[in-house]
Amino acid sequence: MKESPYAGRAKVEETLRDLTIEIPVKRNIFVFLFLSFWLCMWLFGELSVLVMLLGAVLHFSVGGLDSFGVLSFEYIFLSFWFVAWTFGGFFALKSWIWMFKGKEIIKINREELSIAKKYSIFSPDKSYDIKEIKNIQLNTSISSFPFLGNLSNFSFPGMATTGSLKFDYGFKTILFASGLDEAEAKYLLEKINDKGFIG
Repeated sequence: MKESPYAGRAKVEETLRDLTIEIPVKRNIFVFLFLSFWLCMWLFGELSVLVMLLGAVLHFSVGGLDSFGVLSFEYIFLSFWFVAWTFGGFFALKSWIWMFKGKEIIKINREELSIAKKYSIFSPDKSYDIKEIKNIQLNTSISSFPFLGNLSNFSFPGMATTGSLKFDYGFKTILFASGLDEAEAKYLLEKINDKGFIG
């Protein structure tokens, strides 16, 4: 059976003044389903311990100071566990939302290159002076792992950014354009270079 050419994932909008590239997140179904299951278990644990802690507070308020010895170790431990569990769930939920609806938006004009991650909670937009950007090129130093595949396709909020393209900015290398196959990354690199904004 003859396969048709694959369509790109990135949406490109070009005007005389700027170039906008919108890249929807590439979902890894194994990780997405695992996170969905884990979050269900997380919610069950969160509510269960919350009920226990509320019961302890009620018992303490009724029993007074004499009940402190009964509550001390077990419920102090549960309180610390609850805080850690809540933070863990928050970061897992961030990743789940990103994998469900996330998209990377790259805008380039004569003044700056900006990178925004829509639906990535608490991930600030970043912009770079176009005159300071050097050596924009393909990112060839990408590893693959079982089930995860090409790590240029994989990015969790709060973790190190991955990307199919990169450029030097001072003494730092900036990675961007996650989730692209090499052929599409080459196409976008040509579009960026053809625009002539980056020297």
